[in-house]
Amino acid sequence: IITGLDTIHHMMFHNQLDTAMPEDTPTLAEYFQADGYYTAYLGGDWRMIPTCGHTRGYERFIYQHQKSGFRVNEVIPDALDHIEAFKETNQYCWISVGDLHDIADEDILPVVVHKNLDIKDQTYEEGGRTSAKQNFSPNKIKAYLAMAKYIDRWLQILFSYIEENYTDEEIVISLFADHGQGYFIQNERHFLGKERSNIAMMFRGSEATGIGKTDELISSKDYSSIMRKLARVSIQDVPADGHIPKVFGGNTEWEDVLTESIHPNDPYRATIFS
Repeated sequence: IITGLDTIHHMMFHNQLDTAMPEDTPTLAEYFQADGYYTAYLGGDWRMIPTCGHTRGYERFIYQHQKSGFRVNEVIPDALDHIEAFKETNQYCWISVGDLHDIADEDILPVVVHKNLDIKDQTYEEGGRTSAKQNFSPNKIKAYLAMAKYIDRWLQILFSYIEENYTDEEIVISLFADHGQGYFIQNERHFLGKERSNIAMMFRGSEATGIGKTDELISSKDYSSIMRKLARVSIQDVPADGHIPKVFGGNTEWEDVLTESIHPNDPYRATIFS
């Protein structure tokens, strides 16, 4: 998502090896920084860390592991403060909210989420070794939806602020996930079913406003190109495996897209959507 490269080209796949993104490929933040934007990261995603190269391109990098307290109810207020503080400047902000991860990790959820779940739906279940490798669970599906609504209320505060202070011509907002959830998939189905492999990816502002929904195949590696196109950030001639989808003004449409599951000591799995 950040480099526009396939796994085979960025080579970051091992959960115990601290490898950084290729230095000869600019990150998305570096594109915006080079174009004069004041760049900032705010979040608690434990993969968005300096050893992986994620500080590249950021003037401000505000990080604390979300399990140490940097959850949505702290990230959003900090993001609002940051945007307001540098209001007269062109800004690029990456905001990570990882609270949905708590469902897979069997963590205690906020009381306002628990109170909307029946006690029989809150039985402890053994979690998988990673969030993507979970067994089917109706209980976790209910908790996931309740937690998503909780996060939406915090995001609404951020979105309302943006609507009150900016026009659609002045903004590009993207909301996306990094992967789907295994506990949405019946155990006898293919490991890389759509519930695990497909993600939410929504845009507003610039040329994205008014497009509506699309059935075009879009890959995570397209994200960098999409954001640079919508924000009219100069696109340098650098290696990239993604492209600008047709719905955003690109020239070509993917005939098929590949989803892979690459976990050390696990079978390699792949699905091609066409």
